[in-house]
Amino acid sequence: MKKRGMFFLLVIVLGALLVQSVYALVGISPPEHIDINFQPGLERDFTFKGFGTTAETKLLIRSEGELNSSITFDVSEINQTSSTHIFHAYLKLPDKIEKPGNNVLYISLQTASSMQRGTIGTSETVLVPINIYVPYPGKYIEASFTVDDVNLGEDLFFVLDVINRGTQDLNQLSASLNILDSVDTRLHALQTEKIFLAKEQRHKFELVLNSSRLGGQGPYRAEVSIFFDGESQVIKKQFKVGKLDINILNNTEVFEKDKINPFDIRIESIWNSKIDNIFAKVQIKDFEFQTPSISLDKWEIKTLKGFWDTTGFEEGFYDANITLFYENLTKSKISKVEIVKKFRLNTTMILISVMILVILVDIIWFWILIKKKRKAKMK
Repeated sequence: MKKRGMFFLLVIVLGALLVQSVYALVGISPPEHIDINFQPGLERDFTFKGFGTTAETKLLIRSEGELNSSITFDVSEINQTSSTHIFHAYLKLPDKIEKPGNNVLYISLQTASSMQRGTIGTSETVLVPINIYVPYPGKYIEASFTVDDVNLGEDLFFVLDVINRGTQDLNQLSASLNILDSVDTRLHALQTEKIFLAKEQRHKFELVLNSSRLGGQGPYRAEVSIFFDGESQVIKKQFKVGKLDINILNNTEVFEKDKINPFDIRIESIWNSKIDNIFAKVQIKDFEFQTPSISLDKWEIKTLKGFWDTTGFEEGFYDANITLFYENLTKSKISKVEIVKKFRLNTTMILISVMILVILVDIIWFWILIKKKRKAKMK
């Protein structure tokens, strides 16, 4: 009976995993978002294909979010018997949308189980957003600004993407870029050309600067000011310029005498690429040990782990010479470490301490009783 029960439990678990793996295949094509600039009464047709139906599941087609009543479908569900799994969506926008900016509605494809009650199942939903951009009154822009981390000597690419989201054309659009160091000193200034940008149009500015002109490794800040017909907007971004170097941040400093102690060394990459085969050697007087090798991804922080056997060392302070090895380079640091003798309580010491405490309590209690008796006699 126990074996049969275990068998049925295994079947149920495997069935649940199978259902989940099937649901994980649910998808819709094309999967990316759809962008539409609002026009009163605009009509559009879309064709999609759904994935993920099985003998036990079907896909329900719905609309969600803002303006969800503006879209209809030729079918409400897809099942395994559907010939192509293709469905059509028909969008008809109203004559007016009050809220300017992005109004979003979603095409939703959701799994629904047709299995009998009592079985195990899950549900998964895939959404395709339709972004409907309603222009802002007057002059208005949406802008995004990107810059990637680089290694010293590589080019920095500053990319500014501007979209005119207002109801009016922009006669003069330009941008200036300031690059500052960690103490806000301006290092470089770059300027774009001036352009005309019609409503609902976008333009991408790209400025390039070699990172060697910034003076070295470190964190920097880019501030781009966008000017359009007497108005302005500022965007700030942080970025880093890497150097093939590793910082030793800290290490274990206190160790127990006559014991094999873990010796941790916290390190940080300041390189914008992966560094392999990093290890450390630690020299303490005549004793030396080496850590296993690790890898660091760009800008990553990790811990090298070694062990120091303090047997034969006296209590006190020592200089630990830590040397990192990586990419045919080395990095050293001398750290002050301490060996201490850890106080340990054993069973005998605990019993003796308890007995002494009991004796002291008895003595104090006996003294209090004697004092009370003397006071009573005096009365």
